[in-house]
Amino acid sequence: MEDRDLKMWSYRIVHDKQFAPNPFKGVLTLATCKPLIRRSKESESGVWLAGFAAYSVKDGLRPKKGRELLIYLAKISEVMTMQDYWTKYPQKRAQKCGEEFEEYYGDNIYDENLHLVNDNHHKDWDFKRDISGKNVLICKEFYYFAPDSRLVVPNEFDELVYKRRGQTLVQNKDLIQKFIDYVRSCAKDDFGKPQGILGDIKRIEYSTGGNCSSSGTPTLSSGCGVSSQNHKNSCG
Repeated sequence: MEDRDLKMWSYRIVHDKQFAPNPFKGVLTLATCKPLIRRSKESESGVWLAGFAAYSVKDGLRPKKGRELLIYLAKISEVMTMQDYWTKYPQKRAQKCGEEFEEYYGDNIYDENLHLVNDNHHKDWDFKRDISGKNVLICKEFYYFAPDSRLVVPNEFDELVYKRRGQTLVQNKDLIQKFIDYVRSCAKDDFGKPQGILGDIKRIEYSTGGNCSSSGTPTLSSGCGVSSQNHKNSCG
């Protein structure tokens, strides 16, 4: 069982390009966007983050009414300032088209003076929103479902899925624990992995061009009572 004070942030994701959150380099991080979550006193070690696909999600499988999709679930292990993040996680710094696409999608884009560096995704007009979050959330335990492998959320967990823009802090401890157990079991049963990136990220679009490429074949989360065909038909 988890901590008896179990809490979970729930919100919708419209753009899922492995930037916010960023699941690469062995740790999932939320370093930009969602400023209220990042600066909240409730966002501390042990609190969970759950990002569900918006109906208008721009990338990968889309949910439909009655069939929600999970993009990621992650447990906060550390909270640090954006300045400390720049120093402690150089591997997460964005590159202008490195050898690996993970480098292009790095979310460590503000240096120790909070200057925007290698703005592959966020521009100057994103500065105020990003900086107002103050902190970066580090998650060592995480389950990120690739765009074509998003996890179907059973209706019994509908209470956990935030239905509007913004975010909400869920405190139904028993239901959260049951949901965590469900996601963990699906990671193991469907993907044969205890956690991490689940499914293959098959397509990366580079706005700056260059000789960047990606590989991999898309897969669908087919277990946990949902067949591949049903998942595909229900999620578009």
